[in-house]
Amino acid sequence: MSSTRSIHRLTICAVLAAIGIGACGSQGSTSATHVTTPPSSGGSAGSSGGAGSSAATVKLATMPVAHGTRQAILADAHGNAVYLLTGDSMKHPECTSSACLSAWPAVTAKGKPTLASGVQGRLAVWHHGGLAQLTLDGHPLYTYAGDMGGSAANGNDLSSFGGVWKVLNAHGVAVHTSTAASGNAATGNMSTSSGPAGY
Repeated sequence: MSSTRSIHRLTICAVLAAIGIGACGSQGSTSATHVTTPPSSGGSAGSSGGAGSSAATVKLATMPVAHGTRQAILADAHGNAVYLLTGDSMKHPECTSSACLSAWPAVTAKGKPTLASGVQGRLAVWHHGGLAQLTLDGHPLYTYAGDMGGSAANGNDLSSFGGVWKVLNAHGVAVHTSTAASGNAATGNMSTSSGPAGY
């Protein structure tokens, strides 16, 4: 009797498979559906937890950008604005000197880094020079010493250390402002020039 049921089951499964219904497959299997705003990161990054997880490593915060209007931009776990340096990459790092890293500290993480809900991009950890630095879509991330506690993003469009410093929006895209600041960002001496900085 059991063999007859098995034959009937196989026959039904074959018919269902032929019409594209996988009802006889294994139950409980899941697939990643987080494509637009993935909670998991690439490389050595971990996946985002649920309601009981620790605070996100990279999240959204609203603050004035370059002494201008308030915008929703990416921030680290402490609420400090997060920056990238144009021209800077893991293959061709620009911010490696002590002067640069003092003015623009690398965003680092212990354990599994996570993206907050609504933030898009691929978060990973880049191990170099004794640092475990976060990258977003391959861009090394930094904060700015001149922001003083995360109340504003004063470093946007500063030009120093071989590139222009840019804050990022929720899509991981650099935010452009109407004027670009240039000068020695390590000492805080700034001047403005007309036109947006190139990116």
